[in-house]
Amino acid sequence: MSRTEPSPIQQQFLEMLDDLSLIPPYNSERYETTDGLDNADFTNGDRAVTALEALCCFQIACGMNEDTDTASADLICNLLHLVYSEGHDPKQVLQNGIEHFLCESGALKDVGNI
Repeated sequence: MSRTEPSPIQQQFLEMLDDLSLIPPYNSERYETTDGLDNADFTNGDRAVTALEALCCFQIACGMNEDTDTASADLICNLLHLVYSEGHDPKQVLQNGIEHFLCESGALKDVGNI
């Protein structure tokens, strides 16, 4: 059954994703944090490297050899399964992750409160 209109939950998620269109250009040297303890020794470039390391471990564990986009989507999906299996709210985890990303990317400083 195909839908022409998104469900209310899908609509909320799409609205949350719209905020991602406001991020400034990628800057590997940026170091804003979500806890207010800006640490110039741990930049967005460092965050990307640690994420790549985790993604490589995930692909090895799953016997995958996918591009970054595909493997990242699979990892996010599996993390949401974990969150849900432990009784947490996947939507809240996604919202928190997106908010952290917006803050750390500089969107909240460069564009203002989203």
